[in-house]
Amino acid sequence: MLTSLFPIIATEYAGLSTAQAGLLYLVTPALALTGPLWGWVADRLSRSAVLSFRSVANILSALVYLVSPTLAGVWVGKSLDDLGKAA
Repeated sequence: MLTSLFPIIATEYAGLSTAQAGLLYLVTPALALTGPLWGWVADRLSRSAVLSFRSVANILSALVYLVSPTLAGVWVGKSLDDLGKAA
């Protein structure tokens, strides 16, 4: 839902420049490549572990966005969110 609004939130709420907001999108393709790893973990170890990680990552990303509205905070929050989506 927030995918299309993310640049606006990053620039207005966190005060990032448009270049910094665009820089945040470099992390998404790298973390998307972890998807097969999460599938392997779900198949070999436990689906509930992957779902638990996904839930925790998404909760932590929301907390990081709220607590640290800086470039580093938004980068960590987006990374956690993308990892949760990949899982």
